[in-house]
Order: sequence, then C-alpha cells, then structure tokens
Amino acid sequence: MPNKPAKTAASRIAEVARSSLPPDIRKRSGRALYSPTSTLESGSPIYFLGIYPGFVEGNREPHNDWSIDFDLDRLAAGNIREHAYLDERWGEAEVGQDAMQKKALHVFTILARGPGDELLRKTPASNMILLRNKKENEKLLRSRRQIIELCWPFHQAIIDAKKPELVLVHGVGCAQALARILKLGEPCRQLSEHDGQRYLYAWELPQGRKLLAIPSLGRRYDPSGRREEALTRFFQKFAPNVIGA
Repeated sequence: MPNKPAKTAASRIAEVARSSLPPDIRKRSGRALYSPTSTLESGSPIYFLGIYPGFVEGNREPHNDWSIDFDLDRLAAGNIREHAYLDERWGEAEVGQDAMQKKALHVFTILARGPGDELLRKTPASNMILLRNKKENEKLLRSRRQIIELCWPFHQAIIDAKKPELVLVHGVGCAQALARILKLGEPCRQLSEHDGQRYLYAWELPQGRKLLAIPSLGRRYDPSGRREEALTRFFQKFAPNVIGA
C-alpha cells in the first residue's frame, strides 16, 4: 500500500479544533484563522488574537457568512491565503481601511519599529473565541469563559506548531479569563494612570513565552499619541526580543 502523505501542521491544528469543539458550535457562524495558512510556518515571533470575529449586517463579503467548520476545511486544505487585517473589506470601509484594521497595523508598526505591514502579514492571527459576534450566537457568547476554554486547544495547537515568543491579545477581559483558566496567577501590569499603561497586562506562559494583553482595538482605544509611547515601553519591558523583529 502507498504511504499516506504526512499531515501538515495546518491539518493537525484543524483536527484539534474539531475534537475540542462540539459539532453544534462548529456549524455556527464563525471563523478559525484570520491569516494565510503560511503564517503557521512564517518567521514572525508573534501570535495575534482578538476577541471574536465581527459581523456587519448587510455585508456581502463571503467571510461574513462562513461557519467555523467551513473555515477549518480551508485551514486543513491549506487554502487560506488572505490576511483579514490587510486584505479584506470590513463593513463600509475599503480593503484594509476599517478602523480596527488600521489600529492593528499601527500596533505592528510599533512592534516593528517601522512599517508594520510586513510583520503583520507574516503573523498568524485569530480570535480567542471562534464564534462570530452575531445574534444567533448571543446566548453562547454570554458564557465567555466556557467558550474560551473550548477554543483554547485550537490556539494551543497553533502555539505548539508555531512556537511564538509572544501571544498578543487585544481584549483584556478575554486574556484575564484565559489566565484564570490556565492558572497563570496575577499578571505583571503597568498601573500608572498618567502614562497610559493602566490597562496593559503581562503573564508568563510555559516555555518562557509571554501573554500580553492590550485593550480591544474595536473600541475607543487608539494606540497612537500618548498610548503609543506607553505601548512602546510595555513591549520593550515584557517582549524585548520581539521589538524590531
């Protein structure tokens, strides 16, 4: 009998998600990976996570209607080629020009100490919760900790395959819930209200990795001006090997 082809990292990660997420959740509106499959093997030292995939009523872009299962099929087949933060139209904005997309690029400009598009493009990205923020998922999303716990094996599989130095979450509440699930203890955090660092948190993950949390980029948080200075100091302190990567 001919040898079966070796499983790719992407197909193994999709298998983990299918084994950890109940079928009722996988068939719902959502998304697995926000970046090309190739980012799972890229040179970026970062794994970038939001809270959950967004939804815009009336948006005719195909990604607005995908289920988690559909996106896992794309992942397993290696067919994800677009980077959601750079290559997609969100809402009424032009491609890559939604407010959250521009804020994410600005964060990566801080991390890269220069134009951030190259670093962001090679960085794997997803969301802590794979379910889309949509009315049909409203009841499930109220149990945020439980859903994060169900989704975490998928993210852990990406971390195991990619071995990033830094897991960066824009969504402090989700990061805090994860820290409780993983029993990471109290975070190292910046407390000064005067330098814009009050809501920046850091935890130590196994194998020397860092979990850093910044406020959600989907809200009024703007990573520019005084907050850009605070983010720069924060990254320099807790992820010095990543700054300028």
